[in-house]
Amino acid sequence: MDKKKNVFKVFVTVIGYIVIFLMIVALILILRGNIKGEVTFIGGQAIMWVKTASMEPKIPERSYIVIEKTVPADVRVNNIIVFRSDDPTLDGAYNTHRVIEVIGDHEEFVTKGDNNAIADKYTAKAENIVGKYKRNLPMLSVFGRLLQTPTGVIISVTLMFGIILLLYVPDMVKATKERTELIEKKHREQIDELVKQEVEKLRAADEEKAKKSKEIPSAPDDGADGKTDGNADTTGDTPQYS
Repeated sequence: MDKKKNVFKVFVTVIGYIVIFLMIVALILILRGNIKGEVTFIGGQAIMWVKTASMEPKIPERSYIVIEKTVPADVRVNNIIVFRSDDPTLDGAYNTHRVIEVIGDHEEFVTKGDNNAIADKYTAKAENIVGKYKRNLPMLSVFGRLLQTPTGVIISVTLMFGIILLLYVPDMVKATKERTELIEKKHREQIDELVKQEVEKLRAADEEKAKKSKEIPSAPDDGADGKTDGNADTTGDTPQYS
């Protein structure tokens, strides 16, 4: 029974850590996504947020995807690429579409969303290529969608704190209890030691007193000092008168 309980506790703890990790990652990515800048690659890969449904069903609307770093020479027809668009309506934002034609020596690329009826009006320039699509991140996308709305943020933060409390509060209570018991034990030991010391002092004082009382001599007898009684016989050689 205890073994099953421990296994369940470990399972819940691991799941809790995974959920917290995914929520934190999603929150960080969303915050970074709201700030324009270059994509940060770690180990040649990066995570990006796809807002629209232009690539459905391959990439669902509002999803996180993994992209890998690439160079224009490695881009082929049918590859899904991420690039900074020259379309003024996108205001320099990143776009994720499929390559349907390579122009020149990989100098430009004609792209199209799988869910769009026509190709993109503006081609993707070689210098604007960021990376190639690798795969979707469905679990992280769920948290990303939650965190896109105020209600979702509240729910996610509440859920995160709930999981943290579930994981850490019992251990904190246990640790606090053990610490309190340890402090009380030390306090009792200190009191016992003080009492022991006082008892030893009293015993030592009693022994010293008893020793001194044995060393003091007893007082002498009253008749032993050679003095005579006032009624002693004085007839001796005293002259007699008639």
